[in-house]
Amino acid sequence: MTKLTKAQEEAQKQHKEQVEKANKQNEELQKKLTEITKANEAAQKAHTEQLGKLQAQLKAQTEASTRQSKEFGESLKKMQETNGELNKSLQRLTTQNTQAAKDLQEAKDRARDLEKQLEEALKKGGSNLWMWIAIIAVIAFFAALFMR
Repeated sequence: MTKLTKAQEEAQKQHKEQVEKANKQNEELQKKLTEITKANEAAQKAHTEQLGKLQAQLKAQTEASTRQSKEFGESLKKMQETNGELNKSLQRLTTQNTQAAKDLQEAKDRARDLEKQLEEALKKGGSNLWMWIAIIAVIAFFAALFMR
């Protein structure tokens, strides 16, 4: 029986050592698991903070982009309105220029007619009075034309 008991004692001793070793390993693993869990929680917290910051930045950038788009749209609208007004002014100036060119051509034609009349009057030996009247009429006509 002593052999059995020694064998049993040896088996119990080995079992006890294995249980202690297993408990020690379990404690170490529990510590490592706790460390990993804490590290994971810290990483998740940091990730959440970064995500919050990124979302805030994205929101700010979106708002800035929206504001810039709105300002650009308003500027573009103002430029288009100004361009329309400039086109209207250009059309008015073109019309005025065309009218001025017609008036100038009429004045030139009238001046030629008056010059011809003056030449004819001089050829016919008319008095100097008609010549002065014609010259004054030409001067008055040009003055009236350019005073408009």
